[in-house]
This record gives sequence, C-alpha cells and structure tokens, in this order.
Amino acid sequence: MKILYVCHRFPFPPKRGGKIRPFNVIKHLARTHDVTVASLVRSTEEARAGEGLAAYCKTYIMERVWNPAAVVRMLGRLPTRTPSSMGFFYSPQLARRIAEEVTSAAYDLILVHCSSVAPYVQHVRRTPKILDFGDMDSQKWLAYAAVKPFPLSLGYRLEGLKMQRAEIDLARRFDCCTCTTRDELATLDGFGTGVPSAWYPNGVDTDYFVPANEPYDPDTLAFVGRMDYYPNQDAVTRFCADTLPLIRARRPAAKLLIVGADPSPAIRRLGKLPGVTVTGSVPEVLPIVRRRR
Repeated sequence: MKILYVCHRFPFPPKRGGKIRPFNVIKHLARTHDVTVASLVRSTEEARAGEGLAAYCKTYIMERVWNPAAVVRMLGRLPTRTPSSMGFFYSPQLARRIAEEVTSAAYDLILVHCSSVAPYVQHVRRTPKILDFGDMDSQKWLAYAAVKPFPLSLGYRLEGLKMQRAEIDLARRFDCCTCTTRDELATLDGFGTGVPSAWYPNGVDTDYFVPANEPYDPDTLAFVGRMDYYPNQDAVTRFCADTLPLIRARRPAAKLLIVGADPSPAIRRLGKLPGVTVTGSVPEVLPIVRRRR
C-alpha cells in the first residue's frame, strides 16, 4: 500500500514520547509498504537530525515552524472555538504541501498521529483515514486544570473543553480512531461518535532491552521519561515523598535514578534527597536499566 503518515513532531531521532510511537509505527509499516511521512521541525538542528528518517521510509515532507509564529497562532485561537494546541502545530507551508500530495498521489491510506495535526487531512474524503489520538489530549488539559493555580487552571480548563469538542468532531471525520490505553479508549468511546475505535499500547523492543548476564544492583530503581512533562514530574515527586522513604526504611541502600531530558528546577532539587540522583539527558538508557553492582 501507499501510505501517508502525518504526525505532530518529526519522528526522528526517536528520543521522546511524541516521536517514539510514530517512529516505530513508520518503521514497521515501511517493511512492506511505501510510507511518506509529513511532519514539523522547530530548529535547524532538529531538521538536520531528522534527515536520518530517510532510512526508515520511502520519503518525507519536512516543514519548519518558528516558535514566535506558533505562539502568535496559539494566542489568535484563544477567542475562537479552535484549541490553541492546533495553532502551535499549524504550518501554512505544511498544509499546502500535504494538500498537493494527496491531490497528486494516489494514497491507499492516510494515518495521523495526534489530534493536533488531524486538521491537515480532515477534509480528505476518498482515501481511508485512521486517527491515532495517542493521548486523549483533552483529558490531559482538564487534569492539569485540577492541579494548576489560577489563572493557569482556567486556561487549561478552557483548552481542555475546546479540545474535547475538537476530538469529537475530528473522530467523526475519520474511518477509524485509536489511542494508547484502555482508559483512553473508554474516554473515546464515551464521546459516542459512532466511529470504530481501538487501542494499542506503546511497546518495548525486547530484542534490545534484554536482561544481561552480569550481576545487577538490586538496590537501584530507575524512572525513565522526559522530565519537562508534568505527569512524569508529578509521578517522581509523589514517589520521592510517599514511597521512597518506605522503601529506604527497609532497604537503607536503596537508590532512585531519575533519568530524562530537561528536568525542571523542582525535579533537580529532588537530587538533594538521600539516595536520589537526577541524571538529565543520557546517551543511552540501556546501561542505566542494566545497572551493575
């Protein structure tokens, strides 16, 4: 099949959640199909690094968006029904190139990862389309609204409600919708769109992440994830406050490694706690999860 894959973050190198899932889907599909990828970069460095995707797909369409322009588009959507998130991931150049691509090439399938870029192909009618929401972003923003201080809480709630309305509308414009977890599927099905839906989880490369024969350190725990992402920050903060002290009460040598790029100042301060190390970005995760004695 000839497949067009549209995603919100250029999926190479796959070093963050928003890139890892689409990259592995593209890599898998490209084994037996012709896959064209369309996505965005935000810097010269990201564009240069993204060129490596050529080894995993037939071709790609890359357009750069400038953060100042993206912020202006976000702000411009505040008084409208359109979520600001969709302004952040909108590029007139990418919209034009995708429109030209679907007009000139006979695609058998269009796959979209993330609702924020679904508008690029929402009006395509003659080609089957699948929307992989991944996360149900509306619920993420609404969850933020419950924990963030005012007026941020109001902004997140408004964005969440707008995004939920957009998710329902977008789902009805696709032939099938997917997401990452059963809970997110329950949310999607609860929208009552009438569109077939399913879920498939993020996987693990079990050929790469395999146990080593060498002795490991049984007192080391590792949390791996981007540390500029609030759910990850909340998880390790709560773990350090509520759970790690209980573990260390029974195993005084227990250690926690917080592994992930761009830790916030609050996360870096966790490194001052007994037994806690905040690594920041690391070249390879595998040596850490295989921590030796």
